[in-house]
Amino acid sequence: MKSTNTGSIKMSILLSILLALSGMAVMALADQPDPAPSNKFSGNVTLNGADAFTGVVIDAYIDGDHRGTITVESSGKYGDFDGLEYLDVIGNASDDGKTITFTVCGAAADQSATWYEYPEPAAIVLDLTAVDDEAPAVTNATATPSSIVADGAETTQLNVTVDGCGVGNVTVNLSAIGGDDAQKMTRIGDTDVYTVTTNATEGTALGAYCLPVNASDVFGNYNDTSICIELNITTSGEDTHTISLDAGWNMVSIPVIPADASVNAIFGDNIITPVYEYNAGYMEVTSLEPTKGYWVLADSPADIEIAGTVPSDLEVTIVPGWNMIGPVSSNVQVSSFTGIITPVYGYSAGYNEVTTLEQTEGYWVLTSTETTLIV
Repeated sequence: MKSTNTGSIKMSILLSILLALSGMAVMALADQPDPAPSNKFSGNVTLNGADAFTGVVIDAYIDGDHRGTITVESSGKYGDFDGLEYLDVIGNASDDGKTITFTVCGAAADQSATWYEYPEPAAIVLDLTAVDDEAPAVTNATATPSSIVADGAETTQLNVTVDGCGVGNVTVNLSAIGGDDAQKMTRIGDTDVYTVTTNATEGTALGAYCLPVNASDVFGNYNDTSICIELNITTSGEDTHTISLDAGWNMVSIPVIPADASVNAIFGDNIITPVYEYNAGYMEVTSLEPTKGYWVLADSPADIEIAGTVPSDLEVTIVPGWNMIGPVSSNVQVSSFTGIITPVYGYSAGYNEVTTLEQTEGYWVLTSTETTLIV
């Protein structure tokens, strides 16, 4: 009899625990916010009269505000991929009855829909069609370095950013410096940056060159604007720059290798020493080198002329955490970097986010893994 009572007590305790746990689960669920209401869409999608190819992005908007996106994963179809995925258009009570507009690869779709606060439980079938007649946009045309010697050996890396749907060929005309008139540029990973490395043949005339870039898409659209990469052909690797100091702290760098790289030779009496670099902590330095960033303190504004040889090595290795770097070339685009955590910060009487790195300036770059950047 004692054994039976003990078993009953244990069972009672177990049931109490289970009931308590179930009650806690119900309370936890009750504390969860209701998901934002959405209207679901799926259907066929065509672009320029043909099935939209995989990778095409469809976006939805209400009053110009972005409310949903989906990527085509099966040619000519969006949403309902294996019955699991739809284009969810998020809204709220104030959106009830408003018009939803769509874009296909950035081109306005011919169709629209109405957003309802209490939609049908099933996805709405809406076939989308759009025409993309916009040429890819080419921006951020840079040469790194921006000056080379015409010896057939010294090289420069040419970069452009190309934004568009279904980008096809991106080429640069190198005939002025002895290369192909339609040299293909290749895409850097999953970025929008296209690149090629080139040199200038012996005998190329000295001076500044504008190397035209052309980009086309799979629909036959091509840019016909005057986009070019500026490149200087010099007699030697010598170059001169001006470091502009403000009163107070400055983040600076040197884009050349001077004959004397000592702090005193570069800055003289224009600064208050010491100068600092950063390597998991601040460290005093007595000389400067390209690709690094430095803290320099000036008691009054000053312009420092610095001349030297343009480095042939444009790589800088950054390590996990914050790194201070300096570009060797002009207009180095943050978008060309891989393996970093954006934003990148410059300094001018305070920190500011930047998308372009300029010569003689210093910058903070954050990464979670060791990586190499071309500057």
